[in-house]
Amino acid sequence: MRAIVLGGGGSLGAYQIGVWKALKELEVNYDLVVGTSIGAVNSALMAQGINTYDFAKELWDNITIKDVTTDDIEMYMDFTDLYNTIKSFASIIRVIKYNFKTLGADTTNFKKYLAEHINLDKLYNSDILFALNTINITIPHVVNKTINEIPKKQLIDYIIASCSAIPVLQPHKIGFQKFIDGGYADNLAIDYARELGADEIIAVDLNYLKPTHEEEMESDDIIYIFPSEPLGSFFSFNQQEIQQNQIIGYKDAMTTLLLKKI
Repeated sequence: MRAIVLGGGGSLGAYQIGVWKALKELEVNYDLVVGTSIGAVNSALMAQGINTYDFAKELWDNITIKDVTTDDIEMYMDFTDLYNTIKSFASIIRVIKYNFKTLGADTTNFKKYLAEHINLDKLYNSDILFALNTINITIPHVVNKTINEIPKKQLIDYIIASCSAIPVLQPHKIGFQKFIDGGYADNLAIDYARELGADEIIAVDLNYLKPTHEEEMESDDIIYIFPSEPLGSFFSFNQQEIQQNQIIGYKDAMTTLLLKKI
């Protein structure tokens, strides 16, 4: 079973759309897509089938910060900083400085946006399995779920939960429980893909300076794709950066995949 594993990284997720373009051109098929944070959003799109690429690209080519949150928030942090915030008080203070009202931006717009752009019927009927991770903070534990374990009416909520990178975005409530970004547990869920039966994994990391799972880069079952150059700020949703990051993702994926002779 071949899996695509997509890591988290906010607006840097545009890089993964470039990778998807390379996969499409090289006619690389896959059976499973596992995503964390923004990788969960892109995974939900990829799991609808290779023909969804054009739709996904158009979505990324037109997204703005207002599609994600109603709050006035700017992020001048790199990806590594964000996922170290729990360990770094200084970084937490820096984020709160830009978002002091709620200690997390509102995601109402994001839920509406995803509901309008993710075809649930197509996703639930797809031959490609979709999975994600998040963290339950009400009853603290890591939550790994496939689409088959999530009621259709809650799927958008679980995708948002996987993206809820506190203190940038608010914890997301599902029922009586609150959830945060799965990246704080594992921002590139390679092991979960293996648990689901994957024996060939294409992992797409968004971390430029230090790969999330550097120890996996030479693993026999892994093709590891990560940025060859900086991708910019984590939460900018600046269209110039989005376009550039798609180009970088495409270039890096083609280089890696052709080298591996996939």
